[in-house]
Amino acid sequence: MSSPSPDTPTFLPHQHKVLGELLRLQRDPDGLLSNAIPDVNINGMLFGGQLIGQSLMAACQDLPEDLIAHQMQLSFLMPGRPGAPMRYEVLSLMHGRNFSVQQVTGWQNERRIIVATVSFHRGELGPTHQVRMPQNVPDPESLPTMRDMVLTDESGLVPGHVKGALRHASIVDLRPLDGLDFLLQHVETHSFRYWVRIRDTLPDDPQLHLAALGYMSDYWFPFTALSPHLDNKFTSGLFLASLNHGIWFHNAVRADQWLLVDARCPATGHGRGLTVGNIFTQDGTLVASLAQEGLQRGWVALGSDILPPGIKSAE
Repeated sequence: MSSPSPDTPTFLPHQHKVLGELLRLQRDPDGLLSNAIPDVNINGMLFGGQLIGQSLMAACQDLPEDLIAHQMQLSFLMPGRPGAPMRYEVLSLMHGRNFSVQQVTGWQNERRIIVATVSFHRGELGPTHQVRMPQNVPDPESLPTMRDMVLTDESGLVPGHVKGALRHASIVDLRPLDGLDFLLQHVETHSFRYWVRIRDTLPDDPQLHLAALGYMSDYWFPFTALSPHLDNKFTSGLFLASLNHGIWFHNAVRADQWLLVDARCPATGHGRGLTVGNIFTQDGTLVASLAQEGLQRGWVALGSDILPPGIKSAE
């Protein structure tokens, strides 16, 4: 599990570093790959997006450049903690003519933090089709950033430490279509749409851009599973954690250019919520699909209703 918290959403990093530093890995004398720079979220644990991005970068090591990641499945096993480097062990599960499959295990000392499987493909001739991009979506430059909306909110519903974390945000530029309505009200459509990009220009490295997309894919995306059940997403009192994360890469992507995330929650239950989504470029090209399952622990029964503990205690 990544970054559990009893009080606040877990998917918000401080983001005070340069993305290249957060994803860059070095080879240790024992052959493992490592990064000692923590991207710490507001709960003091490692941000899951950093672990996703680093795992993909580790899987790319020593593979031919024409093998491009097309699918990644990652399980969060334990929360990562600052103070010890993340170290990655890579095992080749299969290496064929056109496909390779790598298994990546992320460690902190003796603690196994994540395990990921990444599949690579050279690409072959075949017909194409894709779902259509949502229509009548506002241009990203016409929308306020999530950071600005939260910092200027005067409702009193956004905790001060959340505003403090966003005040120093610098890596990701995220612009939601629904704004504070999504964060502070029920969303009956069970959906969340937003534009997102890496603020700084990245080098022309295809695998780095896929890893950067992986980094962004854990940023606000899991909030969607809370949308049908909560008004204020910040003060529910629930214990929240990411359990697993899947990405399917359909086309090449530049993570430093605007991408539209069309997220929705098909189901919640048994203390878990599933968020799925598609990611499009501004011209409508589908570049990736996502799926993430999260833990939502602490719901309480009050008559026929199931409520978060924060609401129950307030009553």
